[in-house]
Amino acid sequence: MGCQVENMVKSKPQYTELEEFYDIAKKLSNKYFDLFGTRDNSRIRSFAIMNKSRQDDSNPWWSIIQVREPLCDIFNVDYVFKLFLTDWESLLEKSKYLLVADALLSIDPVNERVKKFDVQDHSLMIRNFGLGYLESDVAPDILNDKFEWK
Repeated sequence: MGCQVENMVKSKPQYTELEEFYDIAKKLSNKYFDLFGTRDNSRIRSFAIMNKSRQDDSNPWWSIIQVREPLCDIFNVDYVFKLFLTDWESLLEKSKYLLVADALLSIDPVNERVKKFDVQDHSLMIRNFGLGYLESDVAPDILNDKFEWK
């Protein structure tokens, strides 16, 4: 077993594209247009690491990077969102909606830059859903229920 864990840690990540992320992002953007703005969600790519899992629970659930020129124009992508497939699959559907909303909110709507990954970046999510909202059974379903953002 020790060798298996060691090999898993040393192995190169294998990625799969998360099509479900795009569907959720589009629906959230349509429902909460005032919050998510006119961002072109087709220029966001989302990938999950299939052959590893998040080793430390204190690490963020996801990360996002901004793709710089000329690569953003060559590959037609502005942002790359990444997480572990084990985390994504462990989430309730309504928690996936919150995770995608959080990712979209990490892109500044004015200057289109990725915000710092800190409490300020997540302030809207924390104000509306509290700490630990991704693992909360009582979090609202922001996609299918009526929800007013504070």
